[in-house]
Amino acid sequence: MSTPLLGPVLLALWQHGPLPEHELLVLLPDATSAQVTPALTTLIEEGLIESCPDRHGTLYGPAVLCDETIAQQAYARYTGSPRCSGCGCTDTWPCPDGCWWVTPDRCSSCAGRGLVA
Repeated sequence: MSTPLLGPVLLALWQHGPLPEHELLVLLPDATSAQVTPALTTLIEEGLIESCPDRHGTLYGPAVLCDETIAQQAYARYTGSPRCSGCGCTDTWPCPDGCWWVTPDRCSSCAGRGLVA
């Protein structure tokens, strides 16, 4: 988990995947293949993304058995972003229907619910 690109790669693949690595690099213009490849390997090992052979190469995308909340919590952990204590969303990766901060650690989607994360 030493690569700083774990968070950006995870977010890009969950929002835009499945993608081949060369398209992922377009979304992360400051990254190189030498930086992205280890991030992909780590994210696959952690069960957050999957790879699939395609006629154009390998595609990377969200893991089918991974809940988005788990991926959001991992993103917050990788990036150090403040996250909602209810669902794990962040400013960069909000709830699917959108949300805003009601308190410093609670989003509008979770404001009336009990803690789950």
